[in-house]
Amino acid sequence: MSEAKVVVNYTDEQTTFAVNMYTGGTAVEKIAEMLGKTTRSVIAKLVSEGVYKANDRTKSVRVTKAEMVATLEQAAGVEAGAFKSFEKADKAALHEMASTFMALRQAYDIVAAEGQ
Repeated sequence: MSEAKVVVNYTDEQTTFAVNMYTGGTAVEKIAEMLGKTTRSVIAKLVSEGVYKANDRTKSVRVTKAEMVATLEQAAGVEAGAFKSFEKADKAALHEMASTFMALRQAYDIVAAEGQ
């Protein structure tokens, strides 16, 4: 009798990345694109991780530019207030910067882990 092989669809790093991006406000479609997965796959993973919330039209969480900049500072590992002038950027630019920072951070962590 042969044993069934378990196929890992998401690595731990991909799962962490998806959860962090989603809880940071990145759209599921963008996360799916960045991971090379389908939107439904990412939603299923976020549901299994207990973080996905279906669109609720009665309640909306608004993220301020200051909060987005604070997240960027934290992701970059710089002191609070270092990116204060970024608050003048529009939200789309801040969102794109946050996505790029997270992707770069994930790539750096993978390279660092391989080097150990």
